Amino acid sequence: MWHASISAPGVPARVARRLAVKALRGVGDPGAEWHEARPLAHHVRRRLTAAEAAHVAPVADLRGTPEGEARWRAVRAELPAAVWRMALEELAEKGGRT
Repeated sequence: MWHASISAPGVPARVARRLAVKALRGVGDPGAEWHEARPLAHHVRRRLTAAEAAHVAPVADLRGTPEGEARWRAVRAELPAAVWRMALEELAEKGGRT
């Protein structure tokens, strides 16, 4: 899955949506995407095309798993503080870290 998130305080929701879609231009299947407008960001998730999927391992949601927790610990120090709240909300959705 391709995923783009736009978080820009003061930017109208329609602009954040447009920027998120623009970020995925040229990848994935635009007919198989979904949007989520959240208080901190606009998310767009888009399925891979068959050609793209042929080059990657099967998809797995790692939120709430030991591997997902290990990946979070590995990258959290690299994230700006402003992104932590959004990242923690994503992790909590599937019973991961809160």
